[in-house]
Amino acid sequence: MDQLTVPGILLSSLLFGLAHGLGSPWLLADTILFGLVTAFLTIRTGGLEAAIALHVVNNLAGFTLAHVTGTMDTTGDPTWASTLISMTAMALYTLMIVHATTPKHHRTLRARLADGIDSLIAAL
Repeated sequence: MDQLTVPGILLSSLLFGLAHGLGSPWLLADTILFGLVTAFLTIRTGGLEAAIALHVVNNLAGFTLAHVTGTMDTTGDPTWASTLISMTAMALYTLMIVHATTPKHHRTLRARLADGIDSLIAAL
């Protein structure tokens, strides 16, 4: 990381939070953290896929819960509890990605994929 990476992450996360989270302090905190996490995932993985997947899952879960509970009109004002759940889910997802992209596990994953492909080819 160069000298501009951290300030860039902080500024873009703050702007993301302000663009999405002006409904409440909890929403602002959640969206700023979301910006930090997606920036970290992008740097860690070297691509946007993990961050985009988190964004898609986050939006699907949020809108699905709001629809099912009949709170679609009030989704801009989450409670501290729903924010804590969201932040915990982001943390768990991030830990999974970090674990999967750790070189030791990455090689193991590649080896497993190669074994699976070899098995498929042998089955044909």
